[in-house]
Amino acid sequence: MSWGVGILRLSLGSLPSETLRVLDLTGCQDLVALSPASASPFPQLSSLRLCHCTAQLGTLQGLVDAAPVLTAVHLEFTIIALPDDDGTGSKGYYDYGTCETPTEAVLLRFPTATVIVLEGCYWKEKDLRRRDSNGTELPDMPVEIDAPRLRRFTYKGRLRPFSLSPEPLDLARADLHFVPRHGEVGKKTRSHDDYDQAPTPCCDPGHAERDLVNFWRFLGSFTTTKELSLRVNALEHIAVLTKARRIELLPTFRRLERLNLRGLHRPKGMTAAVAIANLLRCCPSLSDLHIVLTLESHDTEYGYGEDCFLERKFRSDRGKSIHLLTSGRSSPSAYYDDAGCGEAAEIPALSRLSFDCLQSSMKRVGLQFRLDNENCFGVKLMKFFAENAMVLEEMYIDGGNEKLGEHVTRKLERWICNSSVKRKPGASSFVVLPIKR
Repeated sequence: MSWGVGILRLSLGSLPSETLRVLDLTGCQDLVALSPASASPFPQLSSLRLCHCTAQLGTLQGLVDAAPVLTAVHLEFTIIALPDDDGTGSKGYYDYGTCETPTEAVLLRFPTATVIVLEGCYWKEKDLRRRDSNGTELPDMPVEIDAPRLRRFTYKGRLRPFSLSPEPLDLARADLHFVPRHGEVGKKTRSHDDYDQAPTPCCDPGHAERDLVNFWRFLGSFTTTKELSLRVNALEHIAVLTKARRIELLPTFRRLERLNLRGLHRPKGMTAAVAIANLLRCCPSLSDLHIVLTLESHDTEYGYGEDCFLERKFRSDRGKSIHLLTSGRSSPSAYYDDAGCGEAAEIPALSRLSFDCLQSSMKRVGLQFRLDNENCFGVKLMKFFAENAMVLEEMYIDGGNEKLGEHVTRKLERWICNSSVKRKPGASSFVVLPIKR
């Protein structure tokens, strides 16, 4: 990621304001504010994009306010500089000694925007890194967006205190990709999977707790969306373990129909399963679920090489997997006979619970994972959804190698039979298909 501060200082007053429809700036060092006397200088501006720019918060807000038909806003790798005091746009500060989400935040208003993209942006107050008097790095600046007409929102960046206020009523899709902070790539965090190991120096319980609160409250701003794409560093990081904390933190997505979840997980998947259970609890009307799993040991360079890794791991044997799934044929090899393959174990965090979406609305499930053995976390999830999704119509599977088809054809037949006695009256058996890439 390049963080050049730009080479151009641009005065907004120099632009052809009356006819300008699209404003796309890259590498702008600073925007010079419009004159206060200007009433509505950009009457036709509908699209704004700032890439690798710096802008004062008040100047950016003034530009938005000066464009009454602005519908699309893209801020990419842009530094938004805040006033030194509680000036325009800043609603104050909060006690950084606690992990609670702040009640005050930096406010940006987009009254007419239907599409907003925030990627790699920083809100800068005097310095890029906020530190207290002892030099300790403080939490990220809390941000509040006021966009009542928003239809699609994309965020890629560090997890921070964030809110949409008020929540947009017609939100169709939200894409949220949380990336690790510098120095956190491959960082080990404590979970159920390693309860018997001593904490490592890089584990900071206070930091983890603050991130957990920020994550679920961030999601709580999108409870009106119909589609949510969620990409996290590690599924274990978002797991809420106790009933009291679930009551406190978990929102309800009553309109959510499609959820796409991607993240790392540890080998046993115990705490990752809790995270998946948390999300299923939140989505009583979910009909389409797609999960992409990456085993932690397969990708220690998350944030830098994950895309290449995912492409590499699914490409090599995918052709044979598709052939075996489509044909429904099993290999005659005795190694893959049921007697030679252990049955996939239950997942206590999921199997012992009941979820509204599995009982009445979940029709499609997609799972992508690396099939290391017949009892890996991905296979356990296959078994769970096959046996517990009562109205399931389609299951899409990509296990990354040829063993998937030979395992799944027999195992799924048995799991489907096990579930048939529990399925809704009139519900037909579901089909298993390869994921199209």
